[in-house]
Amino acid sequence: QKSFFAQLGFDDLSQSLLLTLSLLVLLSFYLWVRVTHRTKDKKVSEAQKAYYSFQLKMQKKGLEKESWEGPRDFMLRCQDHWPEKKQEIDQFSKAYLDAEFALDPRSIDFKSLLKFI
Repeated sequence: QKSFFAQLGFDDLSQSLLLTLSLLVLLSFYLWVRVTHRTKDKKVSEAQKAYYSFQLKMQKKGLEKESWEGPRDFMLRCQDHWPEKKQEIDQFSKAYLDAEFALDPRSIDFKSLLKFI
């Protein structure tokens, strides 16, 4: 490290200052990597957008998703709460789970599925 900084014109840096500079460089690089990767992970799929719309519809009807509930359990509870919409909720549920968790997701028209709920 001393020879590296000597080439840059910093001949008489103490060992503690070199260590501090090295740690600052490493910390800066780590933070840069974290920030750049975080923005890439924020992409929301069409299935997730549709599920969020579904949750809003259910919330307007008086049924909110519990924090401990997964999507499947919440949709089953919605079916129990509105048996007249059981088939429509089941279709949406299957489409969402396939799109979000299947190995080969296919294109699904979530807007038309949500229209009937």
